[in-house]
Formats: sequence, C-alpha cells, structure tokens
Amino acid sequence: MAWRGRGGNSLWNRSAAGRGCLGAHVGDGAVVLLARSGQLYTCNGTTEAFLDKVDGARNLDQIVDLLCEEFEVDKGTLDQDMAALATDLISEGILAAPGA
Repeated sequence: MAWRGRGGNSLWNRSAAGRGCLGAHVGDGAVVLLARSGQLYTCNGTTEAFLDKVDGARNLDQIVDLLCEEFEVDKGTLDQDMAALATDLISEGILAAPGA
C-alpha cells in the first residue's frame, strides 16, 4: 500500500483537491496549512524531503530507500524515524494512512 498526502498525490498539490491541506517550500524548509483548523506546521528539511517523496504510489520502504540516497544515515535509524514521522503526520491529518 502506498502513502498519499491528504487531498492529492503530492503534498505540494493538495489545494486543488479540496481536502483542506496545503503545503509550500519556504526557505530551508516547508510549511503545511490545514485550512479547516487554520493550524500551520513548519517542517524541517528531513520532513520536507519525506513529504516530497509522498506521491501516492510509493510505500514507506520505498520512500526510506530514496531518503537513504539523499542523507548519510543508517537505514535502520531512518526506518524507525520515518515510521514515527508518518504516524505523527497521520495523527495530525496531514497524511492519509495507506488504504484510507
């Protein structure tokens, strides 16, 4: 099952789908706005890189593999960190769980 952003295939294209989540690259990171609540989230470079890879087709393992090519980090550590990040993003309504 693939991860997907709420409202579209990519975090950065969500506004067109009308699901109330919009993301944008800003400086050295990114911001995500949940329109329904007005909640604004700032993202560090790692979260931004993760969200850039969420396209609706890739699963978490594939996203982690791409991030391993981008960052010098142990794959096991990255697996754990990205699983925790994905869980947090789902609980905040920024990502939809696979199959949702």
